[in-house]
Amino acid sequence: MQKDKKNLPAYHFLKLRFFISCIMIALAFVGLVVTELRQDGAWDYWRFLCIIFAGISIGMNFFLRKKETVSFLGTFWHELFHWLGLLFIVTIVSIMVEVGILGRFLSSITVLTLLALSTYLAGVYTDITLAFVGIVLALFTLGLSIVSAYLYPAIIPLILIMGLLFWIYLKRKHKHHNNENKEQI
Repeated sequence: MQKDKKNLPAYHFLKLRFFISCIMIALAFVGLVVTELRQDGAWDYWRFLCIIFAGISIGMNFFLRKKETVSFLGTFWHELFHWLGLLFIVTIVSIMVEVGILGRFLSSITVLTLLALSTYLAGVYTDITLAFVGIVLALFTLGLSIVSAYLYPAIIPLILIMGLLFWIYLKRKHKHHNNENKEQI
């Protein structure tokens, strides 16, 4: 017996939203790793991810609104042009990369920022779950920017400090060990 969409339990839709959110956040996290390891290679990943996010968002909206009284086509066109706007702006950024105005790493962060904003706005207008994903993407962008700006200049002093603390620890341990050996004799 086929259940009608309206008769499905509410947790069915919550599970779907949670699953889709986890997929989107996981894809973005993979993008962060790719951006950190291969800064130039991440540029293509983020552009591809814009298309994936658009498809996921439109597909989720279609699935959730399929049996509602509000016409899906009415919201479909709004959402379609929303995501096409993102892809248009990403194309402009791509042209800037091709002519040499912007670097690939900076463009990757720019596209991630645009993707965060677009996902957030899609969430505001279609499904609140996407708004939360957009916020997480914005936090990812902030974290990536901070790591890129401050981690590398700070890593050498941190390594030196950690080395000094480890050396002091070993010196004290060696001194304590020598004191125990002298007491045993």
